Amino acid sequence: MKPTPFLAAFAVLSVTLGPPGYARECLSSEATSAHYLAPELKTWKALYDAFLRYSQCDDGAVAGGFSESVSTVLAERWNTLRQGAALMDRDAKFKAFVFRHVGEETPADRWAKIAKNASSNCPKQQVAFCKELLRHGGK
Repeated sequence: MKPTPFLAAFAVLSVTLGPPGYARECLSSEATSAHYLAPELKTWKALYDAFLRYSQCDDGAVAGGFSESVSTVLAERWNTLRQGAALMDRDAKFKAFVFRHVGEETPADRWAKIAKNASSNCPKQQVAFCKELLRHGGK
């Protein structure tokens, strides 16, 4: 029996993307790009775009770079938290990504800024986020 175009396309997508719910493989070219990009992200939009494009590469040095960027945005650009919160509210996987990159690897001086902001300067709409951030960062 000859496969229909639909079945052939499904087979290609299944091999490329894997079963539903599974992350796709990080290609070598993506890992290289993510390695250089991850520690240089300065805004919530840039973080989210990189998350969408490279989350399958979130391991090792790339993960360290993402941790650097997430903690820097939280420490140095706290005034943009509402933008980050809006993205996290829309995408629970992005929120998990942000929390995964705050903790033991966060430099102590940077964590002190984040903790101070989360304790003293938390926008009313993000109180739950700030409390969760404080719990995560205290690992």
